[in-house]
Amino acid sequence: MNIRRATLEDIDGIMAELSRHIAACKVHYPAPDKAAVAQTILSSFHHTSPMVVFVSEHEGRVIGLACAVASRYLWAQEVQAEIRLVYVAPEHRGGSAFARLMGAVGTWAKDKGAAEQSFTLSTGIDDDATAACLEKRGWKQVGVDLVKAA
Repeated sequence: MNIRRATLEDIDGIMAELSRHIAACKVHYPAPDKAAVAQTILSSFHHTSPMVVFVSEHEGRVIGLACAVASRYLWAQEVQAEIRLVYVAPEHRGGSAFARLMGAVGTWAKDKGAAEQSFTLSTGIDDDATAACLEKRGWKQVGVDLVKAA
């Protein structure tokens, strides 16, 4: 298994895994847009970009992805890395893909100068197992995520 920054060559694999992810979610997520995915990947390679997309690849196939954004708190200069999405294909859960994706994001966050990372579990897919995995790695639950349609 290989963890690396996503490239434009990964778009079809990312689109397939995002579609699987969204179909399984218990909350509403918009359908992935191929042009938007491409733009996010391209933007992430600019040295000033606050975004990153990592993929987990197994036998030439994207089996997982992680997306994060680094930004300054509204009231301070301190930077926080917000992990927006981590997904691993169901047939690869329980292995090392999730931990390795989180590790890649953690290294990226440190390189961006982030003082902390945040990750909101909001899909309803294996939330308890995901939380337990994160807690084993030093994460702690600090709040509740609520969602309402606009």
